[in-house]
Amino acid sequence: MNKTGWIHDGIPTILGNVEQAPPGRIPRHRFSGEIDSELAALRKLDNWHGPLALITDWAVVVLAALACEALRTWSGWAFWPVYLLVALPVIGTRQRALATLLHESAHGILAKHKRLNTFLGTYPSGYLIFQSYRAYRRSHVRDHHGSFGDPRRDPDLRAHISAGLYRPQRGAAFTWKFLIAPLFGKQTPAVLRELVVARLSGTKEEVLRGAAVIAYVAGICGLFAVFGMAEVFALYWLVPLLVVFPVVNWYIEMLEHFPLVGSADLDVRTTRHRALGRISRHFLGIHNEGYHLDHHLSPKIPYWNLPAAHRARLRDPVFARAIAEIAPVGKGISWQFRDMVHRVDAGQATTRLGRFTDLDSIDAAEPSSRT
Repeated sequence: MNKTGWIHDGIPTILGNVEQAPPGRIPRHRFSGEIDSELAALRKLDNWHGPLALITDWAVVVLAALACEALRTWSGWAFWPVYLLVALPVIGTRQRALATLLHESAHGILAKHKRLNTFLGTYPSGYLIFQSYRAYRRSHVRDHHGSFGDPRRDPDLRAHISAGLYRPQRGAAFTWKFLIAPLFGKQTPAVLRELVVARLSGTKEEVLRGAAVIAYVAGICGLFAVFGMAEVFALYWLVPLLVVFPVVNWYIEMLEHFPLVGSADLDVRTTRHRALGRISRHFLGIHNEGYHLDHHLSPKIPYWNLPAAHRARLRDPVFARAIAEIAPVGKGISWQFRDMVHRVDAGQATTRLGRFTDLDSIDAAEPSSRT
């Protein structure tokens, strides 16, 4: 690593169990052949986990809406507290779960049958949260996974750099601006704007497909209106999508990589395994989304096999040590946020990026300044 924080340019080499990376990328840890064989067996797909997950998500959304409507009929005064404190969080986090199914489908691992895999990730899930399948694959699979940790190409990292997360700052200022204020919608416009840029636009074809997605949702809204249920669609779909969904996205996506990718020198330390409890996993880890490190290490393992992949990797001392550092036994999600603040206070967010902590300096830098 050089004085600027950028990884040296050069031809990838193998040093021990570490595979050196191309410029701007992060070296990969190599697991033993025995563990790799176990992981390969976990890539097996089927055609029932995906549909069951989709049915479960929609069952939760529908039941939450029906319960609230029943309550409104029975006792109007009790409706709003239940709607705001229960229905909105439940539906908004299930919309995130639908995004997870889109994510799995985009990786080609939601169902064994290819057409079923694509269908599950589009019409009943991704499209309804305004995300185009093709643009998502380009943004997430090609650019995020394909250029992970490269501030010139990784759209997720670039979005966080643009938000100011990687600028040198004190922990207290970071806590207020990025952990407390977003609860009140401070980051919501930026999150929604990034979704439009990354998931509804791009090439001319992606723009057209994005317009078709908007038309699809508008058509469903119109159908509800024809039956006099426009308010129902707004209350139980659009409001959670615009109010809760972006907030959930903000915190989950910060937990995924920040500030680890700004300081880590090995892939097993760049992504956070989420320390979820029995309750929090139903909001922040639906469909095993909390096993994000295992997903990044093996993007072709379906979500239902990620816990088994995690157990297999724990036999590797380097991986086990990384987990002990970012998700210690007995610690929960609140500890991980506090640890995040401590790392920011210690300047770890900028260790790897050096002075390149804003998009203007990153995009303007000549290759020679990165070596």
